[in-house]
Amino acid sequence: MEKKMEIGVSRMANNGKGVGTAPDGKTVFAAGAVPGDRLIAEITAEKGRLYEARILSILSPSPDRIEPDCPELERCGGCCFRQMRYERELAEKSSFVREAFRRIGGFDVECEPVIPSPLTEAYRNKVEFAVGTDADGKLFPGFYSEKTHQIIPVDNCLLIPEDFIKIAGKFLNIINLNISDYLKYSNKIFNKTKYYSKNKYDKQNTLNNIKNSNYKNTLSDKRSDNNIVRQLILRKSGLTGEVMLCIVTAEDIGDKLTPAAERIRTEFPAVSSVCMLVSRSSGTVELACPPRFLSGAPFIRDWICGVPVEIGPLSFFQVNTPAAEKLYRTAAEYADVSADDVVLDLYCGMGTIGLAIAPGCCQLIGGEIVPEAVSSARRNAAAMGLNNTRFLCGDAGKIAETLIGEKIHPDLIVLDPPRRGCSPETLQAVLTLNPDRIVMVSCDPATAARDCRILSDHGYTLTRLRPVDLFPRTKHVETVCLLTHNG
Repeated sequence: MEKKMEIGVSRMANNGKGVGTAPDGKTVFAAGAVPGDRLIAEITAEKGRLYEARILSILSPSPDRIEPDCPELERCGGCCFRQMRYERELAEKSSFVREAFRRIGGFDVECEPVIPSPLTEAYRNKVEFAVGTDADGKLFPGFYSEKTHQIIPVDNCLLIPEDFIKIAGKFLNIINLNISDYLKYSNKIFNKTKYYSKNKYDKQNTLNNIKNSNYKNTLSDKRSDNNIVRQLILRKSGLTGEVMLCIVTAEDIGDKLTPAAERIRTEFPAVSSVCMLVSRSSGTVELACPPRFLSGAPFIRDWICGVPVEIGPLSFFQVNTPAAEKLYRTAAEYADVSADDVVLDLYCGMGTIGLAIAPGCCQLIGGEIVPEAVSSARRNAAAMGLNNTRFLCGDAGKIAETLIGEKIHPDLIVLDPPRRGCSPETLQAVLTLNPDRIVMVSCDPATAARDCRILSDHGYTLTRLRPVDLFPRTKHVETVCLLTHNG
């Protein structure tokens, strides 16, 4: 096998890499490639009929290729479409959805034109910074380089508001002024921290995870496993401009962090809420205790599709609010509710999709397994002055049993599952309730196609399908689906 070869790039794969064909007929994946490129690539790995490759030179660039405007593009890897025109990116994302539904779901349904994001830069209302340590032991905000534990310092990111980086950098500078004090304080409280054992917060597992995590009273130079401050999460309201800062720590050092929290609010008046989250993991946030608020309000306020929302540290809220409005309005169009309809919104979260269509229906019932989200949905409904809503806390199966016991049969079910898609129990509950229509909103075309196939095999027809781009310059895309009952 020749390590170097000339290839033409024909399309993008859903992992964000360009796809070509090697002289021996095998498929080649190359990061940074654009459909229409002719390039010289070097094979870096072979996996059966597939090659992984890196670009050595571009012989003739695609007409859709543009000069990347991010200096960290290759190291970060998050913006895999930044080297191509946005119009081509939209075409490729539409292809992702169409091919997933054809290949995984076996559907031959027309995919409606992709809805572009109103913003392609600085659109994210939320960011999660990993916290790294430099050669001098000072903390800095950054992102993990793709498929590594290496944290890249970030001075600018084109997807997020500029003030996010300023706030994160300033906060860590405040910590850095007295970093040795934080290490000493950490020593003192390590065996004294009281962890909550209520609900999902498990005291013994928390302590075991911390004690078995190679804990050292030093700071990591690459990973955030052992950092006192593991992550900084910032959220911003598009309505009010309020900013929430969440400090993810390895231990409960809230007493020590409070002065820094108050100082950051003084220096950045837009920061209206600062809280601490104690996490078992350096990766995803696995809470060891409920959020602890250090300064300011426990939430920030925003607005989407006429729905007022209170966003807390753990709330799910779409990261691109203007594009999310288009997503929810598309879902409402597909739902086409009437004044007599009973609507069940499963995976309802804070209730945003259901509440956006509630004024037009007879009754909205929301189902969600997270108690905090259910409470938020109820407050949001009250703020809208609605008296036709009801929110139930529990899994889909139990909610279905409750409704069947009450002889309630929804005309429409709205599904907005996580990336892994609907659980088998949820799909069975949907089939048991037997609605006339199902609207599914999904952030993963593959799991959406799988779930639509299951529903289609049990009496439903996929009648409409449309991609919506909430994540410009990245490989992710949302999909809205409408299924109607064959009866």
